[in-house]
Amino acid sequence: MVTDRLLDFSKLIGFENVVKQGVRYCSYTPKVGYRTWDESFERVYEQLNQFTPLQKEYKNRQLTSLDLDKDEWKLFSAFNFMRRTVTPLLRKINVGYETYTKWMKTLENHCTVHTGFYPEGLKTYLSFCFLFFTDYEELVKSLFSFFPTTSFITELDKQLLVFTHATSSNVKRKLICLIYDMQTKQMIKGFKHAVILSHSKYTPRRVK
Repeated sequence: MVTDRLLDFSKLIGFENVVKQGVRYCSYTPKVGYRTWDESFERVYEQLNQFTPLQKEYKNRQLTSLDLDKDEWKLFSAFNFMRRTVTPLLRKINVGYETYTKWMKTLENHCTVHTGFYPEGLKTYLSFCFLFFTDYEELVKSLFSFFPTTSFITELDKQLLVFTHATSSNVKRKLICLIYDMQTKQMIKGFKHAVILSHSKYTPRRVK
C-alpha cells in the first residue's frame, strides 16, 4: 500500500501485522532476455559463486516529491494503474477537462512506465514477494535481471523489495533454494517473503 502520510493500519478490520512501513524510493524493472529457466539459473549461480562479501555498497537514496495540487492528486489516483475513459471519470471526480490536459502534458515529468515481460502469459506464473536485508543491493538486482520474466524491484529505507515470478514447481523450488544460497554466501543478511495468491487490476492483491 502506498500513501501520502503514515496510517494506523491496526484500525482496519482483519488487521494482523505490519511487515514493513517506511519511505519508498526508486523502483526498477530490469531489462530481461528470452532464455530458458535452466540457462537463467546457470547465469545466476555463475555470478553468485564469484561473490565475495567485501566492502559494503553505499546506498544513495534519492527522495523526490510530487508538487501537485488537490485536483491533480485526484487525477493521479483516478488514472493510476489502469486505462480509463476520460470524460465520465472527470465528471465523477469533479475535475475540469482543461485541468486534465495540463496535467497530462506534465505526466512524463513525474511518472515512469514499467512494462512487464511474461512470455508464458502472466496468469501462468506464481508471484513471489521478497523483502531483502542486504548491503549489496546492486548485485541482488543483477541476479534477478537474469530471469526470463520481469521482476519489479523497489528501494525502501534500508531494505529491497522484490516481486518476481515463477512457473513450474521445479522453478519455484530452485528460486527458494537460490534465496537461501544468497544468505549462505552473505549477499543478503536475511529476508521475509510472501506468495501472491490472486490479483486483478480492480481488486487489491491478497498475500499468504
